[in-house]
Amino acid sequence: MTRAEIELSALEFLTPEQAAGIIGCNPYAINVQAKEDPAKLGFPVCVMGTRVRIPRRAFLRWLDGDAARAMTDEQVRAEFDRMREALMRELDARISDHRGEGKVVTTREKLEAIKAAEGRNAQRVREYVEDMKREGAE
Repeated sequence: MTRAEIELSALEFLTPEQAAGIIGCNPYAINVQAKEDPAKLGFPVCVMGTRVRIPRRAFLRWLDGDAARAMTDEQVRAEFDRMREALMRELDARISDHRGEGKVVTTREKLEAIKAAEGRNAQRVREYVEDMKREGAE
């Protein structure tokens, strides 16, 4: 995907492969870094199990440089809400896939998965905001 295609895309999230194509690195490196120390990537990521997704809007702001630092608290909250909603849709789709395979997913399992994903992503958003504040103060 080109940057123009990403900008015009309706996707909420990018895959590491799509992001790597823009920044010229190996998608595997994004996967590994997202799981080990996502703050070093410079852009927010969402990790659900073995899957790594990159919020498209935040990634585009990161590509633009200082625009990411200009995010207000309200914009960060809005971005987090969009990320959470997209993760919920992905989780619902995965649950539907499991049901199609004859697997039963209980409400408790779904709530545990949601809680775990929200906790990981909330921490990443907090770290991202703190990094942006620190960089803005320097």
